[in-house]
Amino acid sequence: MSTSTGARPAAAQGQFDHRMAVFGSDDAFVAAALPFLAEGLAAPDEPPPVAIAAPGLLAVLRDALGADARDVGFIDHADWYTGTAANAVAQGAGYLAANAGPGGRVHLLMEPDWAGRAGRSARESTEWIRYESLANLLFAPFATTVLCAYDTRTAGPAVVDAARRAHPGTGVYEQPPVLVRELDAVPLAPPPQSAARLP
Repeated sequence: MSTSTGARPAAAQGQFDHRMAVFGSDDAFVAAALPFLAEGLAAPDEPPPVAIAAPGLLAVLRDALGADARDVGFIDHADWYTGTAANAVAQGAGYLAANAGPGGRVHLLMEPDWAGRAGRSARESTEWIRYESLANLLFAPFATTVLCAYDTRTAGPAVVDAARRAHPGTGVYEQPPVLVRELDAVPLAPPPQSAARLP
């Protein structure tokens, strides 16, 4: 199964275009990725699009692109998502500053590393959903086009459902202040017995 918010024209100046695709197979991933990358390749005033995903998905995508693969950047998502959600914000901002076209123009296909830190615990996953939501505000000044890829084989149903609420165009999108306030209302887990109490 593959669902996507659909292809749209490249982002205008200062209009962050934040999309989402959900898939459960390599073929469905390719079906969502190819038109997005083709849109980026055809966009004026943009550098080559970049796919940031699991190595296996990048391999099948290279094969599907054929000769066009030489015009697309490929980054292992474990190399991009190297720490907390805050690190991902800094990584994205740094990449745009160094590589994007005028106004932040670039197409980025991005799959969070749910086998890594993002999926380590319910609390970590919540932080990544908060990141997805706040990205709509943090990157609003940029004409960047992003397709967030959610593989149901690694991201569970609860994560996918929450992520839909962080992406415009899904039909269940919540404005960032609303969704973040809800996420912040979830209490922290109790400290472990081994935790040292500081005065």
